[in-house]
Amino acid sequence: MTPAILPSKVLFVDDDRSMRVAFANAARALGVEAHVAESGAQALELAQQGAFPVVVTDLNMPGIDGMALVERLSAMEPATAFVLVSADPELQSRMPGGAAGAVAAFLGKPLEMLDLQETLARAFALHQRRSTRFRTSFPPKDWSVLLVEDSPGDAELLQEHLADVPGLELVHVTRLQEALRLLHDREFDAVITDLTLPDARGFDAVLRLQAGAPNAAVIAYSGVDDEALALQVVQLGAQDFLPKGRTDRDTLLRSLRFARERKRADLRLRRLAHYDQLTGLANRSSFTDAAAKAIARAERQKQTLALLMIDLDGFKQINDTLGHEAGDQILQEVGVRMRCTFREYDVVARFGGDEFAIMVTDFESVESLSAIVERLLATLAQPIGSHQSRVTGSAGIALFPSAGRSPARLLRAADMAMYKAKRSGRNCSIFFDGPAPVSSNPASASTLAPPADSRELQAPRLPSDFPSDDDAGMSGVQRIAAALQERLG
Repeated sequence: MTPAILPSKVLFVDDDRSMRVAFANAARALGVEAHVAESGAQALELAQQGAFPVVVTDLNMPGIDGMALVERLSAMEPATAFVLVSADPELQSRMPGGAAGAVAAFLGKPLEMLDLQETLARAFALHQRRSTRFRTSFPPKDWSVLLVEDSPGDAELLQEHLADVPGLELVHVTRLQEALRLLHDREFDAVITDLTLPDARGFDAVLRLQAGAPNAAVIAYSGVDDEALALQVVQLGAQDFLPKGRTDRDTLLRSLRFARERKRADLRLRRLAHYDQLTGLANRSSFTDAAAKAIARAERQKQTLALLMIDLDGFKQINDTLGHEAGDQILQEVGVRMRCTFREYDVVARFGGDEFAIMVTDFESVESLSAIVERLLATLAQPIGSHQSRVTGSAGIALFPSAGRSPARLLRAADMAMYKAKRSGRNCSIFFDGPAPVSSNPASASTLAPPADSRELQAPRLPSDFPSDDDAGMSGVQRIAAALQERLG
């Protein structure tokens, strides 16, 4: 008798698009919610947004293969059950023992509906068994906890509670400064801190530990059993509050488990608030915050920086012709190409639609910046996807401090230069130099630079009569229009 399918969701990972389509259709017919990923890296991103009870993955994939994916996803969610897909009949005999307990079954290629139904039923049943076991067997493998407690008796009690938990590393320090030094050198999954330490009092420990360990769950551990205090601590960002007089082993393990999940949820929400969900790039808000900090640093250190606005040429036609799915794939690939062109500490953002922004710091000269922009435009012009679609980019470049001393002013200047580039024939870049930007041709890096007699890093000067940020009673667009009208007579 065929086992019944349990209502749930499953993640299918395969670099073969036809396999992803076939699995999604088959799962839908079985009443299972199917999510698909084309690579191990994409599967890890999806898993960070929410756990999957069952993951079905191809064994042989470029980059992160099926076996490596099982290991990494198991560390993220120990209860997940896996199904490995391969045309290799010897797969099961070569399965490493460490991963065998998480693998429910093996599937051959091509997929057969009956085999798939039976396999998914076994996988969901294994997930239920593992969920029950891991609810009482916490934490997952290689979990590290930092305990900040100056009372020997209280520290010894927590150490006894956690001594026999497999895979858990507990590091104990007695002062906040010791904890902060450790957190500077390594990461911990959770920090348990007393609220009364020799070098910190009250909420100070919670706030400073959060700053020192932004990815760790923080649990406050206090001798004061007070609901109002507990609420304040949680409102400050701690994931849980434990009163010393009522903390036994089960309570401590439960607190660690839930604190971990709350922190994961908080990090996911923070990512949603600061990153574009389609491309993974920074969003407008995150970019503006980063630009403000970089400008303040450049002011102090007497340095320059550049803000670029880039708009894709011909993207609307692709959306209209090939559809929004193809358009989304192009935007994702454009994001990848931009990240690969610029350095890790340069900020690349998508503002919406086909509009992107980039902040570049610490460049050697305008010529070197010009060469980078030229390389980006050439990279963007390469064919994308199975349709071999081609898009180009028009870029506007604004330099700090000549084009402005605030993110808003620099973005406005870069935006003006970008639209000038579009009117100049597209697939080119222009430096902002007041209402009449200096044109540049991406075919030659030298044409992007200032005049030949200025070989050192110099930013185009902003005209003295250009409207300032604090002109009263006028919007940014109105001020720009008024200045242009005055210049044109």
